[in-house]
Amino acid sequence: MENLYTIVKQLGSVVGSELKDSDILHCTRIAKLNNNNTRPRSIVVQLASPRLRDQLLAAVISYNKKNPEKKLNSFDFGLTCSKTPVYVVEHLSPANKSLHAAARLRAKDKGYKYVWIRNGRIF
Repeated sequence: MENLYTIVKQLGSVVGSELKDSDILHCTRIAKLNNNNTRPRSIVVQLASPRLRDQLLAAVISYNKKNPEKKLNSFDFGLTCSKTPVYVVEHLSPANKSLHAAARLRAKDKGYKYVWIRNGRIF
């Protein structure tokens, strides 16, 4: 059986943002929107403070920029499954997820280069 807390701590270790047990308040897997999708269910993590969350997100972005040929993937955690990318993003409600998708489409139509999320808000 997998230990989600260990996976989250490994993530922090790989990207250079060490997490202690006390930093992780709760973590769980959530249901898939599309049950036919073969990807594993997403892991949602609640950290002890927004500052820790922001540090972890910044460390993941920095890691992926420093390693463009070897971005964060399942092999970094010692998982024996096939090599698959690992995405670390803020968790959004289904309504905000739909809004984010619509904003990305609209931004593409308008020629904007970026759409991002910060503290659950879409920019």
